[in-house]
Amino acid sequence: MVLENGHRRPPWQVGFVMEQTLGHRSHTQTLGWGVENDNELEADWSNVEFESQGLPWSLPVVSSNWSVRGSLKAISPLRRAVAGQFDALFIHTITISLFAGKYMDRVPTVLSADATPENYDQVGSWYGHKKRPRPIEYLKRRMRRRVFRKAAAIITWCHWAEDSLITDYGVDRERIHVIAPGAAIDMFPFGAERHVNGSGRPVKLLFVGGDFHRKGGEVLLKVHRAALRGRTELHLVTQEDVPPEDGVFVYRGVGSNSPELLSLYRDADVFVLPTLGDCFPVVLGEAMAAGLPIVTTDVGALPEAVKHGDNGFVVPAGDDVALASALNVLVENKELRVQMGLAGRRLAEEMYDSKVNAQRVIDVLKGVCRDRQRSESDAVTAGR
Repeated sequence: MVLENGHRRPPWQVGFVMEQTLGHRSHTQTLGWGVENDNELEADWSNVEFESQGLPWSLPVVSSNWSVRGSLKAISPLRRAVAGQFDALFIHTITISLFAGKYMDRVPTVLSADATPENYDQVGSWYGHKKRPRPIEYLKRRMRRRVFRKAAAIITWCHWAEDSLITDYGVDRERIHVIAPGAAIDMFPFGAERHVNGSGRPVKLLFVGGDFHRKGGEVLLKVHRAALRGRTELHLVTQEDVPPEDGVFVYRGVGSNSPELLSLYRDADVFVLPTLGDCFPVVLGEAMAAGLPIVTTDVGALPEAVKHGDNGFVVPAGDDVALASALNVLVENKELRVQMGLAGRRLAEEMYDSKVNAQRVIDVLKGVCRDRQRSESDAVTAGR
């Protein structure tokens, strides 16, 4: 923050408070690259991890509730932002924002979310999430509404969440910006160069999902064993200890945007995510950037990214017959694989380029900083 005649000027100091689970780690990384290259913002990063031991994290209400635990962990960086007179705050996600209201009164805040609590309730059982007794749910809803009301702007990853903000929480559409996380397109140059080859090798299916069960990995394994073995290789990137078997290769500890992960995307023919419960997985943007046709399910906001019959197929969650049918079509048709993959690549370039979308997020933040600058300038002028 630079003050000239009592007015704020760039570079603006922004506190980024970021949830660190699942695809949110990758989102933090790609957003960070964009912020580093912008000379009008100075970033202070705080990553909120959920795993902790000892008090108060072992208390029943805290240990069993992600929102309470994450929101308590976010208090320290929020206090630092207020004490440091930051120009703006960026909080990702809603899960860690439960107690942010009083800090948002002091520092203009952009709230970022992959899904709303109402969205999450629709798929939450697959995350081990259960609704609390009615009085607790009522209190949480009031606190969420308060946070949404105080936000200077709200960024969502998808229209599914945008619709929920408007319908379930009464947020004005004008305050909402739909900006997907996307993928670092320039790390996937091979995605624009897919072509039909005459190789007689098995078709390589790629699955990327840390939570193997929730992401539908077991359904995919069942389909591979029953209908595809011998014609396909199944490459599984996961954090769980899945034993390899004939035609099944397992990769653990593979990091986001790592050379190993990029190599797997490059060598694959089809990306498969038969998830049972999800909001808007970051890996879909990666698969599109890699020029792969996608087979996924009709949960959450996934049908927004995968246009059925265009850049892939969308099947009912948990339907192994429909999954096998969709995969068989792609396994038997090289030309269709390439056609759908290139359609996905074009969609990635238009809507899911993380560099472009990170700049859109940065522009929202700059707009909030400028609004604050104008308000303070007007206040100084009125006080003369």
